[in-house]
Amino acid sequence: MLTDADMPNGYVLEIATLEELAISDQGNDRIRLEAYITDGVLRYKVDARDPDDGSRGYVRGKVLCDLMLSHYGNRVVMIAGFWVKGDNLRLFNQHTALGLTKVEAASKTWTGIQAARYGFTVVKVDESIGGDGAYGWVRVFYTRPEVIA
Repeated sequence: MLTDADMPNGYVLEIATLEELAISDQGNDRIRLEAYITDGVLRYKVDARDPDDGSRGYVRGKVLCDLMLSHYGNRVVMIAGFWVKGDNLRLFNQHTALGLTKVEAASKTWTGIQAARYGFTVVKVDESIGGDGAYGWVRVFYTRPEVIA
């Protein structure tokens, strides 16, 4: 489990329990990670830029992801995504507009790339509303190959 001593300069550990994790930027608590795990399913939200003005602080999304997966460790069986706005949905729509399947597009999102770094390479797009290039929301799950074998 993460402690204050594990935080890089500029990162503030707000909550670190077995189920919940929150890390923010020391200069702007709107730049943050919020995560929780239930029955091995990890759900999280990363705001690496201020949601209002787009400014960046100390924290970086990739580092937040690394800290999160270090915190939860092998308790993570699946990473869940539910995109209704933001970079993941934008990239998903860009890739489906180019003709990629929903699974291929989900693999090329920021979450898909981070999940793959930790071996979560099996992608299932569970539900979505819309069509290629114009999805309004998407629910996706990433697992490791050995989990579904």
